[in-house]
Amino acid sequence: MRRWVERNGFKRGKRTGNIVLKEHIALHRDLYLKAFFANRALPPEEQLREVYLDESYIHQHYKKNDDSVWDPNDDQDIQYGKEKNKGNRYCFLCAIQGPNPRIFQPTDIQCNDEEAKLFDKMTLSTLGATDRGGVVPQSVWAFCPQQKKLHKGDYHKVFKSTNFMQWWNDQLIPNLQQPSIIIMDNASYHKAYPDTYPTSKSKKSDYIDFCTMKNIPFDPKDTIPIIREKIRTFKKTQKMSCELIAEANGHRVLFTPPCHSDLQPIELLWAKLKGNIGRKYDTDTTMTILKERLDEEFSAAYGWNESIEGFIRKSTAIARKFFTEIQQEETQETEDTDKNDSSIDSELSDGSVESDSEDELDLIGL
Repeated sequence: MRRWVERNGFKRGKRTGNIVLKEHIALHRDLYLKAFFANRALPPEEQLREVYLDESYIHQHYKKNDDSVWDPNDDQDIQYGKEKNKGNRYCFLCAIQGPNPRIFQPTDIQCNDEEAKLFDKMTLSTLGATDRGGVVPQSVWAFCPQQKKLHKGDYHKVFKSTNFMQWWNDQLIPNLQQPSIIIMDNASYHKAYPDTYPTSKSKKSDYIDFCTMKNIPFDPKDTIPIIREKIRTFKKTQKMSCELIAEANGHRVLFTPPCHSDLQPIELLWAKLKGNIGRKYDTDTTMTILKERLDEEFSAAYGWNESIEGFIRKSTAIARKFFTEIQQEETQETEDTDKNDSSIDSELSDGSVESDSEDELDLIGL
């Protein structure tokens, strides 16, 4: 329904007329775009292969069908009994990668450039399986938080730094066959540090001990907020665990900006995968059946090379649009500044400013 609405020129949802991006998000976005396109601008032999990762989940009673579009006058929409609750859920995580940049150079095409997309599609079809875009081999991990044996001992039973870093070390890094730029969002468990930092509930003595251990200058008379800020500043200069491990293996980590999920193509993979599962739902669906369907979809996803390459093309086109708009805005600001400077220089050259100043001096008797 949403696709039909968009194709016919309508927009969905509420929108205010004055949306301003917060400064820190705009900064993160600009830095991300600069790094992303800087990698793509490198010679093919120096480019890092793009890898995207993300986590999601699906409930036992997740369904996707036409019942969500309904007419209250239809008899079939009368509900009998209470709708089932969501039930237990399966959490899952995997990574996808773009085509090998040393063999195939994707074009920065717009979504409506059918000829360019067709050319890319024909060229990609000639590549070997390992050089095409797709799911990173052996990177899929799914578990039910309610089943203790599957969540790898994490206390909270969901994605946390402990089980994420275990997946990072065991299933992602060993299966990247060439230097890659690993792109992911800003989830807190992605950003674990090798050192244990004091928390907001720590005592002042804990802060002082940490500063002493890390040679962070401080005054014994400093209050907790002052010491905490010094530790926070120090932390910004340190690399995270995922970065250290990635760089040791020839890779690089890049975080997408907040509030920009459209720059993460794996979100489109989740939409396709969960949509396929949701359309198979019936009242007899159990957790065992859900896991079987999830395994089937992930097995099929290893063959979705063309779709995943399309997802990456689409997110790259959105990134290019953002990048172009930013450059145009900066160019316009520069031109406006030059015009203002030229106007001031012109006023100075014709003596109008000086004459005004002389008139003012006459008024005060000088």
